[in-house]
Amino acid sequence: MSEDFQHIIQRQYELRDSELAHWIRDDLFSFPWWVGVSSVILLWIWFKVVDRSRFVEITLMGSLTGLFSTLLDVTGCSFVLWSYPDSVEPIFPPMFPANLVVLPSVYMVVYQIFYSWKSYMIASMGLSLFLSFVGEPLVVLLGSYQPTNWEYLYSVPAYFLLAIGVKAITHKIVRYQSSS
Repeated sequence: MSEDFQHIIQRQYELRDSELAHWIRDDLFSFPWWVGVSSVILLWIWFKVVDRSRFVEITLMGSLTGLFSTLLDVTGCSFVLWSYPDSVEPIFPPMFPANLVVLPSVYMVVYQIFYSWKSYMIASMGLSLFLSFVGEPLVVLLGSYQPTNWEYLYSVPAYFLLAIGVKAITHKIVRYQSSS
């Protein structure tokens, strides 16, 4: 093992210890922590309103939303475009509640209600604007999200393209399944 790699491993240990200490001291049982934990309520609401005849299709769409939003978020954090000072738990990246619960739940509801492409695109643009200019500033106000080299305006096309992309992929998979 090279000396550089050993140095990287040592830094990872130090980072792990610092993150755990920060989580115990600053995050655990804080108001943003409770907000993150309570986000699971969105999934419960979604289960109550989901169209059961399209359950698998809508769940696939939500799963793809979670996957791609997590990939985009990890990329943004890696390039220090934004960071997350608070975390619900110390093991997984802090953005997991938003990427795996909040965004998929909201996108699945939009997907279920607005089935035609035209209405879905209009609703998705509205959702993108809302998430960018209302949702993100609220999470900043909570102290759970900190844009460093990012503006709210940049999020609009990201949210919109995420919505369009996951709908297109979901439709392609559903059509593939129907054709067999």
